[in-house]
Amino acid sequence: MEVLFNSSYIKSSQKNGSILYHECKTYIDKHLTDIELNINNLCNEFQTPPRQLARAFSQNGQTVSRYIWKSRLERSREDILKSINISITEIAFKWGFNHSTHFSNAYKKYYGESPSDTRRMSKVYMS
Repeated sequence: MEVLFNSSYIKSSQKNGSILYHECKTYIDKHLTDIELNINNLCNEFQTPPRQLARAFSQNGQTVSRYIWKSRLERSREDILKSINISITEIAFKWGFNHSTHFSNAYKKYYGESPSDTRRMSKVYMS
């Protein structure tokens, strides 16, 4: 009986973790510009302990903070490519990066080029 209970509990918790993961991702995507967006605020929003939220993301191969960071970088890149009238620093601040140097270093590490290189390439393609 205990084995049956434990296996159904695991399936239930995985399902709940999957639901939490998708709901949390949707929330994050809508609130990426909020500089207060972090695991503690997400736990308050979803009324869940940090370990449960971390587990939901780890079951999908990532951490909460890594997902936020990656999503912010991707949105920043979209803006750099399409918004030539907004400075790169303004774009970085818009997407929750507090320091332009930190943003530039993270961007270069993730994309293999600097934000200004991306901007230059976008101008070439737009011409």
